[in-house]
Order: sequence, then structure tokens, then C-alpha cells
Amino acid sequence: MRAARTSWLGALSLAIAVLVAPGHAHADTLQNARRAVDAREFGTALPLFEALLAQHPDNADLLIETARVYGFADRHTEAIATYRRVLDVAPARRRDVLASLAWQTLWSGDAAGAVPLFVEAQPYAADVKAKADLLRGEGEAQAELGNVPAALAAYQQAVLLRPDDRDLRRRVAQAWLWLDDYAQAEAAWRALIAEDPTDRRSQAGLARTLNAGGRHNEAVRSYAPIDDGSDAALRLDHARALHWAGYPAPAYALLGERTDAATVWLRDWRIERELIPYVYGTAEYATDADGLDVASFTAATGRLLTPAVLGEVGYRFVNLNNSDGNVNGNRLFATLRSTWGEPGVTPTGLLVPAISIGLNDYNGWTPITGNASLRWMPVDLWRIAADLGRELVETPLAVANRITLDVASLGVEYRAPPHWELAGALSYLRFSDGNDRSRANGSVGYAVRFNPKVVVGIEGAAFEDSMPASFAPTPPPGTLAPHGYWNPKRYTEGRVFAGIWGDNQPWEWYGRVALGASRETDADGNTTTGNPNLLEVGVAYDVGPRLRWRAFAGGSGSSFAVGNGGTGYWRRYVGVNLSAWFK
Repeated sequence: MRAARTSWLGALSLAIAVLVAPGHAHADTLQNARRAVDAREFGTALPLFEALLAQHPDNADLLIETARVYGFADRHTEAIATYRRVLDVAPARRRDVLASLAWQTLWSGDAAGAVPLFVEAQPYAADVKAKADLLRGEGEAQAELGNVPAALAAYQQAVLLRPDDRDLRRRVAQAWLWLDDYAQAEAAWRALIAEDPTDRRSQAGLARTLNAGGRHNEAVRSYAPIDDGSDAALRLDHARALHWAGYPAPAYALLGERTDAATVWLRDWRIERELIPYVYGTAEYATDADGLDVASFTAATGRLLTPAVLGEVGYRFVNLNNSDGNVNGNRLFATLRSTWGEPGVTPTGLLVPAISIGLNDYNGWTPITGNASLRWMPVDLWRIAADLGRELVETPLAVANRITLDVASLGVEYRAPPHWELAGALSYLRFSDGNDRSRANGSVGYAVRFNPKVVVGIEGAAFEDSMPASFAPTPPPGTLAPHGYWNPKRYTEGRVFAGIWGDNQPWEWYGRVALGASRETDADGNTTTGNPNLLEVGVAYDVGPRLRWRAFAGGSGSSFAVGNGGTGYWRRYVGVNLSAWFK
């Protein structure tokens, strides 16, 4: 603990002042108080110092010594008041007490009040070490205030004075991490580890940096040799890295029966949900510019059949209603999903294959639908998605025309921490009426802040149909009569977007807005433009570890989906979901 040290001259003058006072009891009291301090019996010493101050309230040396003992006893409020009394009775002693006053102010919880004191004290530092210590205090205070750039600047100045001070260098690395500058933080941690490979604090800092930067498997590899279970915070970070890498079971096993709040949230409110049986129900309603109203309800339940295989079964009901008719659709579906991979092993990384099948009845039409998919995270920051399946086009006219849709798609996502997110996909769609569609879409996002996370960017899509729909009385060769889905000759759109995602346990929320422009050419050669704007909002609340609800709503303009749409098209929707978990 930092405190002003009574100089030998000050101690001598204080002793003389007490000795010449009436009675030698005062001298005995001072000596007894100092012996109690040496024995760290501050509760005994302080009443003696207070009694002396009652006799000598303006003695600056006695005030300084008493303030120092208040500091030793962690009685920061009394220490601050006593140091400020020194400033009142002996202004010339200001530089003697500024450093101690700054530390006591910081430790009392008043970081804002401590900053100017640390700054003022620095020119009076006795040597380089003392000045570096004051800069460290300034950095700690700025960090507590959330002013991380100022904290980093103070720590960097301190390191210039004491380049071999590893604690200061760790603080610099941590500040870079807080600023989400993972490259600078990683370089700082690795420099410390290169100099001392046994530095577990720096090894843990590097692992945290890798995990925050999305390199979860590399973080797992870094945590494994240093996590022996003795450091609760390190164990929690290790489990979080495993979870984010896609391995909930080993993450859950690491956390055991700990009861601290952070562990309980991660283990019981997040990880365990991926390991125990669940049920959910979702209700949605949508309407669009074509007068199509869609109301649906889905209910499903799932559980792990083996440690690596999840099974889910469910039922979906949908009502489709517009001027072309009214359709009730029923679907029974089942899904199997597996995971393959070893924590920290990249490549091959984590593979998640899944297969689903749906038995449908839409007003007596009973097609079979299904999907096979593969999600592959070969290395950190990369994600590859492949899908092959058959779907239905959900409009009354498409159902009447028995339109199904075979889809093959391949997508890639890449993150360049801390700011960039890139994604792209190519799809081939074959409709059962002979129309083929080639589609491409992509997006580039940039995170401008992280808590809450705000991403801005651009996105675009384009497709071309081989057999577009013509509204001519007799469709010309190479075209089709309308069959209940949107199929112009070609369509392109581009949008700028901004999205925000935040969480404040147990709440989560998001919002997204996009402004766009589109160009569409139909089968009859007509070209039109539009503004495919978008607005989406959602909120979720965890009622408890095993119950969660979510509500969402949105609206969009022109769409490049397979339902009715096009220039001038709009769609609005609202929905709610309730999920529960049980053992």
C-alpha cells in the first residue's frame, strides 16, 4: 500500500514537539502507537494517533503519519480527510502528500478525483521508479473510468521509464485487448512470453486475446497447458473458448459445480442448453403487397441421442390465404445433426452434418421435402456452408400448380478481427415447372463498436431465371405462365445496412436497417427499379436457465426470395418463440 513516508527530520521534529509538551505521557503515547504500527495492529495504533492529534491538531508531521496509518488500515476516507487537513494547515507540504492522496483517492473508489492528483504529483516524483508508479496509478484510474486510450497512454509512458517492468508491460497488453486491437495485444503478450516462457499471466492474456479475436481453437490450445484448475477465472475463460469453438460438452465438464455468478450463467444458462432435451414453439404472421397472408405455427422437441448426434422431431402448420385461394399446410419433420471434431485441432476443425425430412399435406397434395447440409469450420475465422434440398413454394397458386424447388448452395464466411466480416454464396435453384435460377449474394460488414456491437456494411444479390414468367395472353417461347412465384428474367439489388446487437443479462436485443436500390427485367422486356429497404427488430429474455422467450418483427421491400415479389413489393412479419429445456 502506498503512503507518505515520514522523513527522519519530520519524525525528529514530531518527537521534539511531543516531548516538550506538558507531561512525558505524550512521548510514550507516540512510541506505543508506532510499536503498534510495526506490529500491524492498526486498530490499536489509530486511537493513540487520534488522541495525539486532539492535542496537536495542526502538526503537519503528525497528520501525515496518522494519514499513513489510516491507509494501512484501508480506512481510505479518513486517510483522505487527514491528508487534506495537511494541505490546509501546511500548504508547503503539498508535494509531500500528493502521491499518497492520489492513491488513497483511487482506492476509495473515486477514480475521477484521483486522475488530476496523479498528474499533479508526477513532476515531484523523487526518481524514475516513483514517476513510473504514479503513471501506473493514473492508468489504473483512467481504466476504472472506462477511458482505455488514456490508460494505455499512461502505461506506455511508464514503460518508457521502466522498460523491464513486466507488470507495466502486461497492463499495456491488456489495454490493447480492451481496445479490441488484437494484433497489438497479441504482439505484446508474445514478446513477454518470449522473454519468460514460464509467465503464466502473459500466457493467459494471450489466450484471452486469441479467444476475443475469434481464434477459439488456438485459444483452446493456449489454455490447455496452463489451466490446472487452480485459477477460477482462467478455468472460466478456458470453458468459454471451448464453447465458442463449438464444443459444449468439454466446456461444461470444466466448470464442475462452481457457484459463482459468471460460471452459473455460462454453464446453466448457455452451455447446458446444448446438452439436454428441449422443446420449442414458434408462431409467425406475415402479409405482403400481393395480398398474401401467411400464419404459421411450429412445435418441436429434440435431444442428444449420443454425445455427438442430436435428433429432433416436430410439426408445422401453415395457412396461406390470398385472392388465389386458401391453403392449409401440415408438415411432420425429423432432423438428425452430428458434430465431428476435436477441440483445438485445426485443420480439420469442426464439421456439422445434418439431414432432415418432411412429410407434407397441403390441401391433399403430399410431397416429401428434405435437406442435407454441412457446416464446416476448418480453421478459426472461416466457415463453409453447403446445402442440398427440396422445398415448397408457399403460395396458394404455387400449391395449386404443385411447384417444388430443388436447391443447391455453397457459402463462405470469413472474419478478419476485430472489424471485418465477409460472406458470399452461390446457389442453383430448379423449379418443378422447368425454370432454373442461378443466384449469387454477398456482404461486407465493418464493426464500428463492440458493446453493443454495431456493424455497418453493404450487401448485394443477383439472379437470373431460365424460364421467366410472362403475363402475355400467350407466353412466348422460353417463358412460362405465372405459377405462383416470383420469376423475372433477371434481378439485382444492393443495400447499405447498419445493425446493432446487444445483451444485458438476461436480455438480448437487436435491430437492423437497410436502404437499397434494385433493378428488375421481366420476361416481356420491361425494366423497372425499386428500393428494397429493410427494418428488423427483436428482443429475447431468459426467464430462467431453462426457459426463454423471443419476439421479432420486421418489414422489407423488394425481395429476391422465391415467393411472390419484385419491384414495388413489400412484406411485413411478426413472430414469437418460446423455448424450454429439461432433464
